[in-house]
Amino acid sequence: MAYDTDVRDPKPAESCKHSTQQAMPGWMAWQKPEFRMGKRRDDAHSRKPKKKRDKAFDLWLKRGLHQMFDNVVNEPVPEELLKLIQEDREKQD
Repeated sequence: MAYDTDVRDPKPAESCKHSTQQAMPGWMAWQKPEFRMGKRRDDAHSRKPKKKRDKAFDLWLKRGLHQMFDNVVNEPVPEELLKLIQEDREKQD
């Protein structure tokens, strides 16, 4: 399998200005509760509208992932794998 190395708009992670916490939710969850008081991850994301740069990052990521993996995703599922899935479903019923 060959990888398409023609990336049209590559940007290093540093240029997207996302914090580690935004990029990896749950990071530093081990931190003492008094340092995290009042900051619930679920509440923070549901209340704030997405910033323009977040939307730009999401679009950049979506395009990059599609460019890298669309060929793989569009490949047909091998018959052997389909057979195994069907056999497993029949066992569960």
